[in-house]
Amino acid sequence: MKVVPEHKIKFKRIDENDLELLMNWRNNEEVSRYLFSSPKLVMADQLNWYEKYKNDTSQIRWIIYADDTPIGSSYLVDIDYNNKRCESGWFIAERQYRSMNMTLTIRWNVFDYVFETLGLNRQYGYVLAENKGLVRFARVGGPEIEGIMKEHIFKDGRFLDVYILGITQTMWKEKKKQFEYDRIIME
Repeated sequence: MKVVPEHKIKFKRIDENDLELLMNWRNNEEVSRYLFSSPKLVMADQLNWYEKYKNDTSQIRWIIYADDTPIGSSYLVDIDYNNKRCESGWFIAERQYRSMNMTLTIRWNVFDYVFETLGLNRQYGYVLAENKGLVRFARVGGPEIEGIMKEHIFKDGRFLDVYILGITQTMWKEKKKQFEYDRIIME
């Protein structure tokens, strides 16, 4: 399977200048509907969060760019170098950049970063079951659905199911033989 994104993609590490943009994206209903919480962020909260984040070696966060336009964010959290695993997540906030090619290129490059650059063995994540697009991605060329946590999140007055997704270095090495994709710049 060959995947060619419509745009040149790069990842830039988050810095203080990105906080307002991140806040606006996360406060946007199109993004927050798939988050585990319904944030109502303000800049003071963002600045407090950033002060803790910038010295935290257990996480890496990026702004995703397409042709020099910021379009979303990706992150690795709970990076555990002893057990060689991390949690990952991401979103594309700008609707016009949402496509399967963009999604696959972003995620496959994150897998390469986790397994080749960081030398970890396992990447996992959690996805609201109603996020059908991301669940479909898992079936196409990403992590496997390892299980479901029933009524795991209480959000907006209702309980929601959450899928557990995971992929190991060995699984990725085998899967990536089927794919052709552009390597992207990741700070």
